[in-house]
Amino acid sequence: MKQISNGQGQKINAGLDIGTSNITCAIGQNSLDSKNVKLLGISTIPSQGMRQGVIIHRDKLIESIEHVISDTERMANIKIENIVV
Repeated sequence: MKQISNGQGQKINAGLDIGTSNITCAIGQNSLDSKNVKLLGISTIPSQGMRQGVIIHRDKLIESIEHVISDTERMANIKIENIVV
């Protein structure tokens, strides 16, 4: 994954967890000189389109993923270009 730099010696990382019951997205910022991570945005919504770890309705799942990513981007005021799933 390519990290997004904010030009201030810090890196921005985004992660996405797609589960059967919830979908969660988080954006964090870590400085190059420490191991601390500052949480910039996080969002969790109920998962739709999945049952017991299997995709049963692709369009509903895509809609859920787009929704949670959009909410997280809005909270962090950052546009996600790369994400770890």
